[in-house]
Amino acid sequence: MTNDESKHIILSPPLALRNMPISELRKEAYKILKNVNAKGGCLIAHPFRAYKQTMLDGKIKSVWYPSIHFHVVGFGWLDHIAENYRRSGWIVKNKGTRESNYGTIRYILSHAGTKKGYHTLTWFGDLSYSKLIMPKYENELNLCPYCSEKLVHVLPCNDLLDEPPPQMMECLVNAKEWFIPEYPIFC
Repeated sequence: MTNDESKHIILSPPLALRNMPISELRKEAYKILKNVNAKGGCLIAHPFRAYKQTMLDGKIKSVWYPSIHFHVVGFGWLDHIAENYRRSGWIVKNKGTRESNYGTIRYILSHAGTKKGYHTLTWFGDLSYSKLIMPKYENELNLCPYCSEKLVHVLPCNDLLDEPPPQMMECLVNAKEWFIPEYPIFC
């Protein structure tokens, strides 16, 4: 398992902390992940766990009970897990790599806890929101439909062209009647 492969990790807080608000537990979970060398990923809160119970008719039913824990799909070479448990009481389970991040996250979200005004899935570490750099794209509306060059703002040289024409139209006009404000000319 290399540092480049994503892993499914489960974090369970000690019983003494389970009554804390999820927002506070989430902050503690980030600290624990840093302590065990998780480099980044997404964290999803689950306020309940399920156990299988066989009913009198022989059918198996899932029974849900309160037990806050967190699922992580993330990166990093996890270590110091036993030491972390002795020090903090948090249980960290490395469920290993998965065939599909999409499938894993989809399954985790299918029964995650949600609360209005809070994100169900949050990003941390090297994949956190502040580390995301979006490339700048030219808006297609700012490109010339004829030559695909970037459009520039132009102003009329005379008073006859200070208002738009009565009807909208696309056409090429006499360039001598217009100027670019960045390069002023005297008409």
